[in-house]
Formats: sequence, structure tokens, C-alpha cells
Amino acid sequence: MGFRALLIGNWKYAHPDGGMAELSGPRHDIQALRSALVHPTFGLFKTEDVVVKENLTADGLSDALALAADQSTPDDVLLIYYSGHGERLGAEQQLGLLGVDVPYERRMNRALHTRLLRDWLDGARAKSTILVLDCCYAGQYRADELVDDDLLATFGRGTVVLSSGGNQVVPDEGEADGPSAFTAALAKVLVDENLVGTNGVLTAEDVYAALDRFEPRLKPRPHRNLAAEGRIGLAMRPRPEPSASPMVLRGWPKNLRVIDVGITFAGELVVATWDRDGNGRITNDERDVTALDPTRLAAIRRLCQLADAVMRAKDYSDPPWQKRARRALETAGANLFQAALPTPIQNLLHQAEDEADVVVQLNLTFEPPWTSLAEYPWEFMHVPSDQGVDPTGLAQRKLVVTRAGRSTDRPGRDSDIADVAVVSSVVHPYTRLSSRLGAELVAMPSVRTLTTADDGRPADWADLMDAVDQKPEYLVICAPLLRSTRDGIPSAKLGFRGARETDWRTAESLADELRSAGGLSAVVVASVAAETGLDAIRAAPSAAAALNAELGVPVVFICHTPGLEGYVDDADPEEPKTFVGLLLAALTSGHDPVRSMWFARDRVLRYIPSHLQPTFGVPGVFYGAGQRRRAGGAGERQPGRLGNRSSPGKG
Repeated sequence: MGFRALLIGNWKYAHPDGGMAELSGPRHDIQALRSALVHPTFGLFKTEDVVVKENLTADGLSDALALAADQSTPDDVLLIYYSGHGERLGAEQQLGLLGVDVPYERRMNRALHTRLLRDWLDGARAKSTILVLDCCYAGQYRADELVDDDLLATFGRGTVVLSSGGNQVVPDEGEADGPSAFTAALAKVLVDENLVGTNGVLTAEDVYAALDRFEPRLKPRPHRNLAAEGRIGLAMRPRPEPSASPMVLRGWPKNLRVIDVGITFAGELVVATWDRDGNGRITNDERDVTALDPTRLAAIRRLCQLADAVMRAKDYSDPPWQKRARRALETAGANLFQAALPTPIQNLLHQAEDEADVVVQLNLTFEPPWTSLAEYPWEFMHVPSDQGVDPTGLAQRKLVVTRAGRSTDRPGRDSDIADVAVVSSVVHPYTRLSSRLGAELVAMPSVRTLTTADDGRPADWADLMDAVDQKPEYLVICAPLLRSTRDGIPSAKLGFRGARETDWRTAESLADELRSAGGLSAVVVASVAAETGLDAIRAAPSAAAALNAELGVPVVFICHTPGLEGYVDDADPEEPKTFVGLLLAALTSGHDPVRSMWFARDRVLRYIPSHLQPTFGVPGVFYGAGQRRRAGGAGERQPGRLGNRSSPGKG
């Protein structure tokens, strides 16, 4: 994000005898504000990005303002400051800004009407605009209400207006040969080290609050009109570094052995690549793909469609309907186990059920012509029980299904503390889960929380963009999910609070924003299969796939069903009990994603009562890692390998 400023000071008016007196304050105003904006400790603006204009004519004023709006970019925060004469215009008494060549008797038709300025700013490409007016009648400027969906789509879009007064005359200067009282106070507020701001930034709202209580009191009282979504920064504030202390993970499986199996669908074969004997030698087990014949695939697809139909039923919130959807997906998972996995891997999963401290990780890769298989519910794959479907409604506990995704190199963390942002747009009663998560993160010594959803208000898109702008290392999004089809290809949308109804955003548009921001180490998407995202169970993998493909970082997803929120309480937030809280406790303590995900799932299922266990859901992850060579011929394409070799301890 870039911060750009245009500072205009008009004081040398050409017609002082006609009522347009020369001013003393503006020449000092622009210098005082410029110094604050580029302050070496608190400034958000680079020196070269602050343009200062003095004594502009009417044409020059119009050109400078229009050019600033036109040259802004979508990643910019644009600040425009004007100090000079202002005048009330027309029957509506709107504000006009006056060039230095405007005679007093011509002010009505030569002044720059701020309605025109508002049109320019609305058309500006800048992500956010801050307009600061230090002139008479500055409170007459009104930033329009945001009603356009395109404006609401962008973080902080709109105009924040700070002005030196309302519909009244404002003094020229505060002290002799100095800036005005308003601008002097503004400059002091921006560099006041006692103002801590919000998450490392002093926002426009923080600044106005400080001006409103400034001593000596400002007369007239400053005004502000806010027509922006999100929080827009005006100055930096150093974040206090919390003291790092080791995170004690209760129940962490120190001796857990993860058997890493790569499953690749390629050509006519399903190839399992793994260390069969635990001696470091990689071997292949193959199976003909013909077991996944069109009839079997059609049956699995119909089971998924049945689950989709059940989840869209009006009675889906009732437990019997949820159980029907779950059984359809579990049955599909049992079919995938029987038809897709080579026999040695089926035997391995049978054996793992009887061994302590052993987990099998299946990392799935789909090559043409099998890429469409990625849409199947592989996370529900499990060893079929005697009854055909797991009677507890749980997927295989000794199995972690991961999907080979894109991976990019990420710099190591500079601190022992991880920055985590949580954005929640779920509604009551599911807010209990996100509120509990926020409390757990605040109490976590390995985490510094940037934002948490603890006010009960579902987040809108701007709240998410605000969180992204804080540059978190880990981003958690708790949102309803909606599965859709575009050009015959399944995709997912995430829901946020809208003005009248849910504001649905594609996972691809979110990925674009996150890629531009950069700095993420992992993303967690958590949802509940409830109104308005009834088909979130099937949408979650699609959302995670889109995010991983664009960002190249691990993307973990989990979709609960209604009822799980019933086990959440407010007691002992120092002891994480939510899946996401446990996952982040492990990740920020340095553990690898596979062990962290298994640990979080295992602990939750130990915590919650048995009757609520089916509501937990089945987590999954898209994750890329280095390539492991397939045993056999050189030059063959090798399936991706995720996690560590089969050894205990941290990754």
C-alpha cells in the first residue's frame, strides 16, 4: 500500500481590499503537517510522495486536485489537505475553495465547488481518501453515503473528512507567525508518542478523537464526516513487543510417527509412494485405475449430489437431516477407500487403527485426465466398518488427508511472536466459536492478535481488508461458504455482512487481495454448514484450493455443523479447546502442519461429548512441499511429498 499526499496552502490572495484578505497561517500549516506526515518514527508517508503546492489560482487548484485523484492507484491511500479561504455557495450553502486570483465579488462562480471535488474523489482509483480542510465553513463538505457495491468492495473506500470547524468562520492562525490552532493540533497528534493507536496504526478515527479532547480546547470544535469502510491509517505507532514465553501444548504427541504416503493419480495407475520398511528407501505400490470405473464414479458423484440436496433442504438445521448428509459423504468416503487406494495402503490403514502413536498421511495429487477427482470428498475417506459406515459419524482418526498444492518460499519469522488476525462473519449462535477463539489467542504467549471478532457484529469485506492490511502471519477467516459453478467448474464464495443481505465474494477475489498484501505463512478457513452457507462442507475444499493456488501457502479448512457451538464455554481461555486455537498453538510453536492438524483434531474430539462429535466435521489442508522421487525409472514425474519422514517429534 502506498501513502500519497497533496498539501495546498493559499495565503497570498490578489484582491485583499475586496474582502479576500491575505492569510498568515497556511504557509506554516503546510510545513507543519508535512513534517508530521514524513516523521522518521511515526510517518506513514515517504518524503517524495508528499506534494506541496502554494498559492494556487482557481485553475491551478482545480488542476492539482483533479491530477491527484487521477494519478492515484488502487493500492494508495490519498490524503488531500487544503488551508486557505473557504466560502459558502448557493442555496444549499455548500463549501467552495478559493484560488488566490479570485475576486471577492466573483467568488460564487469562480470558487471550486466541493461537489466537483467529491465527484473526482469518488472516481479516484485510490483505495482510501482522507480530506483535511482548514478553512472557513469546512464543515459544509459532506462525503456521500456509500451505497455503490463497487465502493463497498474495497477496503476503506470512500472519504474520511476532517475539518477545522462547521458552518462558521475559522481563525487564520493560532499563534503569531505560526500554523492555525487546528493544523498545529493535528500535527502534534500525529507524532504524539502517548497515543498508542490501533494495531500499530493511528487511524483517522483515533486522530479525530484526540483532536476532540485536545488541550487547550479547539474553537470552533473540529468536525469529521466519515463515509468510509474500515479503518484508514494516518500515522504509524510501534507495536509493543510482548515477551515471548514457551507455549505449553497439553497432550502434544511427542512420539507421534507420521507415515507419509504420496497418492498420485496418473495415466492408468494410482501410485502410492512411501517408505514401506521405515529404512528411508522409497517404494511404489500401484493399482489400476479401472476400479474407479464410470459406474463407481457416478455412484460417488450421486452420493455427493445427495449430500448437496440434503444440505440445501429447509430442515437441514435439524440433526436427522445433518446425519443424512453426513452418511452420504461417509459412504462416498468408504467407496473411495475401496476403489482408489492400492491394497498395501488399505492394509496400512487397517493396521494403524491398532497401533498407538501412528498416523498415516495421504497426500493426494491428481494429474490429467484425473483432475476432476479433486472435487470428491477425500477427507471423508476411511476404513469401512462392519456396518459399512463409521457408526460414530467420524472419519478415520488415524488418517490425515492432505492435498498437494502450490508452495512458495517464505522468509523465516523475525520474532518469537506470531501475528494472527481473526475475521469472523458468522452469525449468532456460531459467534460463540469465533469469540472463544479470540479469547484463546489473546491468552496465547506465542501469538500477538491483530484483530479479533469479539463485538458480536459479523465482519464485512472492509473488516477483512483492514485485517489484511495489518500484515498478519496467520489469517483466520470464519465465514459462511457457498458452493457455486462457473463455466461448469465448481467454485466457492465466502459470505460477509452486507448492507441488506449477505455480501458474497469469490475465493479468487480474496486470493487476489491476499497475494497483493503478502507476508502470510498460512490461512485457516473455518465455517459452519448453516444458513446462509448450507453447503459449506462441500464448498470449503474449493475455497481452500483457490487460496492455495494463488498464495502458495498452506490453507487449512474445517466445516462444522450446527450444535458444536454448544460445547463452547468462557472458562480457562489459556487452555485452547477450539480446533483453530489448538492448530495455531501448535503452528506458532514451530510444529509442522500435518502433526499440528492431527493434534488439533484429536484434542477437540477428546474434549467434546460423544453426542457432539459428529458435528465437528473433517478438516483438510492444501499444502505444497518439495518433490520426492518415485522409485524406479529416471525422468518420471515424481509425486509431491508433504511433511517429514516417518520419525517422531517436531517438523
